[in-house]
Amino acid sequence: MRGSPHRARALCVGVALFVLGALALATRPMGAAQRLTGALQGAVDLQGRSDESGAQVRIFGPGGYSASTTTDASGAWRFEGLPTGEYRVEIEMERYLDALKVGVWVESGGVTTLSRVKLLGGDCAGAADDDRVDILDMVVIAGVFGSTVGPTTRADINGDLAINVLDVVMTAGNYGLVSPVPWPPSGS
Repeated sequence: MRGSPHRARALCVGVALFVLGALALATRPMGAAQRLTGALQGAVDLQGRSDESGAQVRIFGPGGYSASTTTDASGAWRFEGLPTGEYRVEIEMERYLDALKVGVWVESGGVTTLSRVKLLGGDCAGAADDDRVDILDMVVIAGVFGSTVGPTTRADINGDLAINVLDVVMTAGNYGLVSPVPWPPSGS
């Protein structure tokens, strides 16, 4: 019976089952309470407005993770329970140039706070923002200048329900700029 092929095969199968079982235990998904997560937060200034609410904030992270939220009246936004890793942050508001920040690291158990970013107004031409402030935006505003309008009128950049000199000055001041707007370094 020395060197029996059946005994050797049984030993190999036993070792293989032991290794597979150990691997299964070592690589099983962690429970919700054990997951390593962090938080990401920041704030937005909407040029020409005192109410900073309504900007859309989207994040894209490790393993295809994505989430979105909107800013509150102070411009603040926050995501919690995020997988540890590197993120891309996009902020968009109708009639404003977008902001983009890449390479944002979220650490397990920590809170990553981005600096406040200012979205610049004036991108109002067309059915959707074209991510630039140009002559078409000025024409849209000039076409309804002096009007009192509803909240969805694209030419009302600052949201005061009137197409006036404030909209013209903001758009003219940002003339020639394109998305994304510069995002100041954290801590500034």
